[in-house]
Amino acid sequence: MRAGDIGRTLRLRVRATNAEGSATARSAPTAIVKPAVDEPRIGTAPSIEGKPEVGSTLIADAGEWTGTTPIRFSYQWRRCDEAGRNCSSIVGATEKTYTLTTVDRGNRLRVAVTASNAAGSTTVASAPTGVVQPQVVQPPPPPPGTCVPASDVSLPERLLVDRIEYSPSRIRSRSEPLLAGFHVVTTKGTCVRGALVYAVGVPFNRLSVGARSRPGRAAGRRSPSASFRRSRSDRATSS
Repeated sequence: MRAGDIGRTLRLRVRATNAEGSATARSAPTAIVKPAVDEPRIGTAPSIEGKPEVGSTLIADAGEWTGTTPIRFSYQWRRCDEAGRNCSSIVGATEKTYTLTTVDRGNRLRVAVTASNAAGSTTVASAPTGVVQPQVVQPPPPPPGTCVPASDVSLPERLLVDRIEYSPSRIRSRSEPLLAGFHVVTTKGTCVRGALVYAVGVPFNRLSVGARSRPGRAAGRRSPSASFRRSRSDRATSS
């Protein structure tokens, strides 16, 4: 059949001839000729997105397919051994997403994707996930106002000085010490204790340094040296 036959019916006419003469007969018509339909064929294999960890949700990507449209997809999640073999279907796990449970721990998962159209269906399984790990339980945040040790802060969190206080605000005497207080927090706003803050008096070499700290603060005690000159504009700054 040709493209011009689509949407039409066909008949077969037969002419029979012998010594006595000839005769012609026609067949009954065929059904209406439809376009050719190709079964689904895989282009890019299915894959799985998501972290292989108990409590995490995996998402199936059907991959790329060719064939006559429309193509429908169905899913079946399979639990495999640690090597990704000996897989068995998980009862009821037929959605595009699957949430990992404690039963999956130590195993790998695959998803079998079935593509269907008017010509038939084809099933292809994804590569296995990594071995499913136990759920990582994050410790609860400290109560408001509680300061955590600086040693407990790790990336991606960082330390910030969000407030600086000086006492007194202006140096008036070489015998009067200057106390600089630095309030330290994490990038999430948690108070930090035991942080080391480096501060420099400007002008340089005109302040002697002694340090102390308390929860949420890094404090430096400084005293004007003999080279410090007092004036109405003298103030303590840090950098």
